[in-house]
Formats: sequence, C-alpha cells, structure tokens
Amino acid sequence: MRAEGRYARIEHEYPPDADGWIRLDMMFEEEHGAVEYVLSYGPRIEVLEPPALREEVIRQAESVVAFYAQRLPPGPMDLDTPNQT
Repeated sequence: MRAEGRYARIEHEYPPDADGWIRLDMMFEEEHGAVEYVLSYGPRIEVLEPPALREEVIRQAESVVAFYAQRLPPGPMDLDTPNQT
C-alpha cells in the first residue's frame, strides 16, 4: 500500500480468532505513518505491539477527543456563510 510517499506492508496474516479478529504483523516506513493508519480505522483496528506505538496511538486519540470536547457544538447552519467543517 502506498499513499503520499508512505507504505505499510503486511508481513504475516493469522487466521481469525473466535471473535472474528484477524491479527496482522505489519511494517511501516515510519511511526507517524503507522499512527495515522491506525487512527484512520478507529475502533476497527487495535495495536497490540510494540508498546511505544500503542501508547502513541492512545496519546493521539486522546488529543483528538480533547480538541473536540473543548469546541462548541455547531449551531444551526447559516445558508449565507460557507460550511466550515
């Protein structure tokens, strides 16, 4: 897989477990790309190891939650102003 100059490579795919989860051993070009990749899947993917990557994914996910928690909820859309999502 290549996107914006980054790559992820599946090195090994294990059979599904009893809950239907499929474990993959993957290699990434850089940690930042791995974190972005994992976060893009939300709760449909979980980092098991290495611990440092798992901790960074948690930190980044918490920062996203904190960012949105401090923002005001959107009000009614004003049709005269552009959507700022």
